[in-house]
Amino acid sequence: MYSLYEVLLYLNYFLLFINSVLGFVKYSYFIKSEKFYVFYIFFLFCIEMTVWWLSSGLGFTDTLFMYPIYIAGDFFLLTSLFYSKLKLNKIFVAASAFLSFAFLIAVFGFKIEFNHDIAKVISNIIIICLAGIFLIMQIRNGKKAERFFFADLGVFFYYSVSVFNFVIQQQLQNLSKEDYALIGIFNTFFAAVLYGLITYTFLKLKK
Repeated sequence: MYSLYEVLLYLNYFLLFINSVLGFVKYSYFIKSEKFYVFYIFFLFCIEMTVWWLSSGLGFTDTLFMYPIYIAGDFFLLTSLFYSKLKLNKIFVAASAFLSFAFLIAVFGFKIEFNHDIAKVISNIIIICLAGIFLIMQIRNGKKAERFFFADLGVFFYYSVSVFNFVIQQQLQNLSKEDYALIGIFNTFFAAVLYGLITYTFLKLKK
């Protein structure tokens, strides 16, 4: 089971790399709101590679200090993406930036100790709501699907599964390596689906 988890994990690394390259190669093809997909993918790739390099290359046994950075960046980029696509006032983007920055200050500046998973769950729920609203608007309009429709659908399902996984992990203590792999495999699978949908969208993208 853990072997399958590792296969999916490295598949995700590969897809993030491919999407980062495609995103920058086709950067001029994106309209303003869509450019957040490129920033989002490249940010995730940098986070994953940094964690991998610290743990595998430098022998770090604890890379949890990267988790708050991931939470803040992930929240800011995706909320900004959907605020832009929903054509909301820029004050919402500023609010996301403020919340992300305040979160990092609380963690690294004031060193306030709390369960970061709770912050991640709240972040995911907000992202799910924004993605859900946009998808419903797309469906109700009945027009030709927006060209990132399937990528947005992947965001909705991936972050929904992530919330479910976080809730389960909070209920279970002292997970073995195999138990953690069993729970994490669903998360990595849907991440692979999301990154695959983004790859598909990037490849089809035209000016």
